[in-house]
This record gives sequence, structure tokens and C-alpha cells, in this order.
Amino acid sequence: MTRWFKNYSFTKILKFRSPRERYFVIAAFITAITFFMVRFVIDPFIERQKSVREEIPVLMKQLEKYRQFVARKSQAEKNLKQVQALSKRYQMKMLSGETSPLAAANLQDILKTLSAKNLINIKSEKVLDTKPLDYFLQIPVQIEFTSTITNLTNFLYDIETYKKLLIIKDLNIRVTSRRNPRDVRATLVVTGIMKGGKTDGD
Repeated sequence: MTRWFKNYSFTKILKFRSPRERYFVIAAFITAITFFMVRFVIDPFIERQKSVREEIPVLMKQLEKYRQFVARKSQAEKNLKQVQALSKRYQMKMLSGETSPLAAANLQDILKTLSAKNLINIKSEKVLDTKPLDYFLQIPVQIEFTSTITNLTNFLYDIETYKKLLIIKDLNIRVTSRRNPRDVRATLVVTGIMKGGKTDGD
């Protein structure tokens, strides 16, 4: 360092009384440079680093909150899709028709189709009072018919496994003849479900 100051141009311009004075001036100059470096370069750098270190935890918390928000949003969208799929699935199991009379007519058509499939001739049918069930309506239909036990068993199975949600609410079976117990007279109440809405044709 001393050799550098000896060769530097301004040291040649300055006239020193003695080598001691020259070294004193050089030392003072180095001290001044060091001070300015610390004051205007190193200190600001340290302060910036300190500020960055203080901001990192805050930024990490914000990042974590954002990550959780994205995760919740993703889960919410997933849940919504599941609910929509479930809603669509259950809507497919409900009776067709915007009003209870139309839904009852749909249920009657279903019962006629299933009974014909099992060689059952419905003697009488009656639409019973609609009953509320949470956000839905229960549509009950009562039917009476005579059938063999085998056909009745198959008919009941077809009702319970039908693509629409059908519930056997009441079943009353009587033997038509003691001499021929294969034939029975059955009174059956089957309930279907429709979404809550109008209960009449208005």
C-alpha cells in the first residue's frame, strides 16, 4: 500500500518536510477512505441485509397464507364439484315432474311398467297425500293386485333396485284361497321422491 502511494501522482506533487509527515498524511488519507467506505458503503449494505432478514419471516408468512388460500380454494372447488356431481346423481333418482301430480303420474307409469314385466295386473291404484321430507317431497302411491308369490317377489325386487329412488312404505299380503296358497292379494304403498316445489298444478 505504501509503495502504491509513493507512485501515485498526488504524492509526487505534495512536498513533505520529512518521511514522518508523509506517512502521517498517507495514514490520515487511508483512515478517511476507510471511514467513507464504512459510512457510505458497508453500513448501508449491512442495514439493507438486516432489513431483508427482517422481511423474510413476513414474506414467508404471507407466502404460507397465500399457499393455504390456494389450497382451500382448490379444496373448495373440489368439494363443489363433488356436491354438484352428488346433486346431479340424486336428481336422476328423483321422480320426473315439476309438481306433485306430475311426479305421481310418473310413479304410476313406473309401477305399471314393472308390474307388466312381472305379469301382474294392477286392480286399483290411488295417489296418497304428499309428505314433506326436508328439501324434498314424498309422493306415495297405493296399488292393489293379485299375483303369484314368485311374481310378487320379483316385482318387489324390481321396485327396490329401480334406477329411481323408490321406497316400499307398506305391504299387506293375504292368501286368496287356502286351497291354492300360491296366489296372494297384495296391497302395496310405494313412495317416490321429488325435489321440493309446487304440490299442485298451479
